[in-house]
Amino acid sequence: MKDNQIKELEKICKPVADYLKNNCDPYCTVVITDAHIKLVRDEMGIPVGTAQEVPVQEQHNFVPSTSEGICTGSNCTRPD
Repeated sequence: MKDNQIKELEKICKPVADYLKNNCDPYCTVVITDAHIKLVRDEMGIPVGTAQEVPVQEQHNFVPSTSEGICTGSNCTRPD
């Protein structure tokens, strides 16, 4: 999605999020499709231990030196 599309979607959805906050409990969700708007309430949720865990990747402490956020060749600098 483009930035302007994300901002437009956020602007459109903000009143729905406010409605949920002011009129519903934390177990409610709104599902919007091109055919329906549904207010759904979760009655129960139990995590199943069969889901594959994804390990957290190690984060490096360096910032790319190019404005595009790409670090290549001699443009990379790592703090000591």
